[in-house]
Amino acid sequence: MTTVSTIEVEVGGQRLSGRAAEPDGTARAVVPVLHVLPEHDGIWSADECARQQASAALKRSEGAAGMVQRAAGHCVDADRAGYAHHLTPAAFFETCLAAHATRAESGRSS
Repeated sequence: MTTVSTIEVEVGGQRLSGRAAEPDGTARAVVPVLHVLPEHDGIWSADECARQQASAALKRSEGAAGMVQRAAGHCVDADRAGYAHHLTPAAFFETCLAAHATRAESGRSS
């Protein structure tokens, strides 16, 4: 069974929405996505194959990024690398805002 979720955020006074579904809907995501795999996870693999699969699933999502959080275990937030992990999504979000503003200024739709 596939669960579909609607995601809504407000950026600079503009409401943005998207739909996400798992597992087969990932390829339909059209909002920026940051996919983080912990380096030392005992459940999810962070090997080259896993990174390629994540990249392929997010290929339609403009601005999507995938990364391996070094020195982190399964619960990245609570691990030694937790602080670094929290800075990464914040930086990703700021980059998305800058890209959106640049597109808006140049007259391109996002």
